[in-house]
Amino acid sequence: MKGSKSRSLRRVFVKTPGGKTVKHFRRRKTGKARCASTGKILHGVPHTTVTRLRNLSITKKRPSRPFGGNLSGEAMRKRFAEEARKDQGKVEGEGILIPGRLCTKLAGRDAGRACVIVDVHEKGLVTIDGDVRRKKCNVNHLFFSPRVLKIKKGASHAEVAKLFESESLPVWETKKKEAGKKPVRQRKKKVVKKEEKTTEKKEVKKPVAKKVDKPKE
Repeated sequence: MKGSKSRSLRRVFVKTPGGKTVKHFRRRKTGKARCASTGKILHGVPHTTVTRLRNLSITKKRPSRPFGGNLSGEAMRKRFAEEARKDQGKVEGEGILIPGRLCTKLAGRDAGRACVIVDVHEKGLVTIDGDVRRKKCNVNHLFFSPRVLKIKKGASHAEVAKLFESESLPVWETKKKEAGKKPVRQRKKKVVKKEEKTTEKKEVKKPVAKKVDKPKE
């Protein structure tokens, strides 16, 4: 840690159990992330030190949607709506929610992509398909175009993909993952090193008979 005179550390006064007030030096956190358009605080971006933020994974650093960590959800929807309004125009009045209505997704990971209404449900929900994942979607998350495609109610993804290709529109393609073999856990065998036996014969020393001095007669 840096020295106590460094102004990069913030001063915190802490009262000890003995009644004394002591000065602690702690690291400063980075400023809260704000929207580049509205200036609102982005709650999806963690508020922590630079080193901790650098070590986080990509999914934890910012939301996984277009302009995540840069624009708020409100500003992102507004931007995509303006772009779609310039390209396609806007439709208002009754009879908007019909199968075949071309839309632009305004929220989520598929924001900014073209889609078409396949089915209409209650409580403001519709089923969409096209250049997005086929799913139920809230009406408030869609920008409606005056353009209507010829498609039947409840059409399959293959029919929608064929229609989008004829209209030169991009289509969402899902890649099937091939199931691989499960890894088998193998036990490690203990390797015991055997000592190499030497073939050399050891020389055996013969016992030498000790000379005994005979007593003189």
